[in-house]
Amino acid sequence: MPLIALAATKAQVRPTNHQASPQHCLEKPKVGRYHLVHLIRSDLKLNIVGERFPVPPKLKVEYVVATIDIKDQKLKLFPDKTHVDELVYKIRQLAMNPRYAGIKSVHELTALYT
Repeated sequence: MPLIALAATKAQVRPTNHQASPQHCLEKPKVGRYHLVHLIRSDLKLNIVGERFPVPPKLKVEYVVATIDIKDQKLKLFPDKTHVDELVYKIRQLAMNPRYAGIKSVHELTALYT
């Protein structure tokens, strides 16, 4: 089912290159789209990296493709080929939180939680 939902959007999927993972915090992207496939459960919430978004009742127990449009700062939901809902999605910046000020590497960030 998740692959069917993703195929319906005709989005190009580019796998992550784990060998070339950055060893430092990256700047906030200015353009691009991220596509996530999620099952909407009975609580009608879409959880993206700890942020929870309400979704329409007709998506209950359905797979959706959630597309984050970086440039437009929008979160768009697609259960199939049709666009169902659009929400404001502000990309958080790591440096906005004073706790993360001065963090220059993934290792420094990880050290905060160990």
